[in-house]
Order: sequence, then C-alpha cells, then structure tokens
Amino acid sequence: MERKIYHRRLVFALAVLASTFKGSFGAEQVLSSKIGPVNESKFESVRDAKDWKNPFLLLQLDGSITIITNGAKRTNVPSDRLQQFLVALPASAWPYGRIVAVAPPSVRSADPNEFGRDEKTLHNTEKLLQEVLRTLSVKSIAWPTG
Repeated sequence: MERKIYHRRLVFALAVLASTFKGSFGAEQVLSSKIGPVNESKFESVRDAKDWKNPFLLLQLDGSITIITNGAKRTNVPSDRLQQFLVALPASAWPYGRIVAVAPPSVRSADPNEFGRDEKTLHNTEKLLQEVLRTLSVKSIAWPTG
C-alpha cells in the first residue's frame, strides 16, 4: 500500500515538473518564424561593428555574453540565459535573417595562469554559444577584435 502511494506521488510530481518545463522550454524557446534565412546581400558591405544590425555577441572573460542590439543597446547575459534572450528579441532585431556576429574579448591577461583560465572559460562559453545557435538554427560570423 505504501509503495502504491509513493508511486502515485512520484508520478504526480513528474507530471507537474513536465508541465512546468513544457511552459518554460517549449514553444517559447524557438525563434519567431517571421525571422527569415540569412540574407548576405544585406550585410556583405558592413565593415564596422557599429553598422551591424543583427545581434552582436561579445564573449566575456567571466563566461557571460554582452549582446548588442540595434547597433547600440548593450545587455550582459549569463551564457545559460542566451537562448532565452535571443528568443525574446523581436523579429525586427534580425534584419539580416538568422545570423549573429560573434567577437572574443579584445583585452586578455598577460599572466600565464589567468590566460589559461580565461582560455578555458572562453572555450566553454563558445561551446555553449554554438550549441544554442545550432538549436535555434542561427548562423554566426566571426568578427575580429580591434
């Protein structure tokens, strides 16, 4: 009898969790269908980051990502919130289609220990970033740092 009650409670708890995750990670976790495929002709002449109209992602040494939208607005986002942030952007933030520009930090430590730690953090952030972009069917273009 106790085992049956435990089993029912477990099934109920799992059902509640599943419905919670569906609401949090379901349809809201994909980009709007209004965002078209990449249109290179719209950005092939862009040479300066300030002229880039789609999301511009700057990797940070602390593992976060600074996202520049509309050519000026900067938002620092923890890397584990990247997908939610990109999905929440309006279709108008994606005039070039499903593509983002990505740049590494422009300043790094000269200390070998810190540099090694930074490299590991950047590698992990980049790995997560690429996973999110793949999930959202978004391409990336590497942007050189100045």
